[in-house]
Amino acid sequence: MKIKTLLIGLPLLLCATTVQAAELTLVPSIGFGESYLTFSRSTGEVDQSRFNIVDLGLTASYGAYYLKADTEMPLGEAYVTAPNVIRQFKREDYGVTAGYYLNDKLSLFGGYAYGKTSIITNDGSNPGYPIYTEHQDAGPYIGANYSLFLGATGTLGLNVAYARQNGLFSVENTDATPDTKESGNTSGFSIGATWTDTYKDKLTYYLGYKWKRYKTDLPSASINKTFDIFTFGFVFPI
Repeated sequence: MKIKTLLIGLPLLLCATTVQAAELTLVPSIGFGESYLTFSRSTGEVDQSRFNIVDLGLTASYGAYYLKADTEMPLGEAYVTAPNVIRQFKREDYGVTAGYYLNDKLSLFGGYAYGKTSIITNDGSNPGYPIYTEHQDAGPYIGANYSLFLGATGTLGLNVAYARQNGLFSVENTDATPDTKESGNTSGFSIGATWTDTYKDKLTYYLGYKWKRYKTDLPSASINKTFDIFTFGFVFPI
């Protein structure tokens, strides 16, 4: 069985007292933002889109260990128009991350994630025969996070991660054009920064930025995949 890997971002930072406490703590989170996607194929085609997203997560911590499940979904679908062409984009991501704090500032993590980008192309020169394109990635990843404590309640988390994965690329035509389905090896990095703070000792919020870059090598071509993701949200310690 081939190993598939994908890279996703780190969990939201927990404060040092939560990490050190030998008790189970649950922290739901919800965030909203934008994701910019660019897929560039070596054959010359480029897919670009912008999504409004919602990011849902649940982190469980016990002592120095934590586990997080999260999903990143589009708020509706994105459309890109050009002369005689309408392209409809949809992106979804799911992941589970497990980590361990070596100390108050440094943690190591790994996990498993699945991501899929679906594109429907309606070409005015061939009306009635849409083209369905799909990119899929799934599998494990590893990384590290470093926390800087600033002010009374602020925390800046910096993270980096690496993955080597299998990807799947498929094109389904509804006319007589032959379909395409290829799998290949993908490798890439992710870097991110998250600012977490508390407003008037009542509401904990975060601001995050994540950059992801992968390259998928297929039998017929290669695909460079780049994501720029900006989020703003809230965490609710239980």
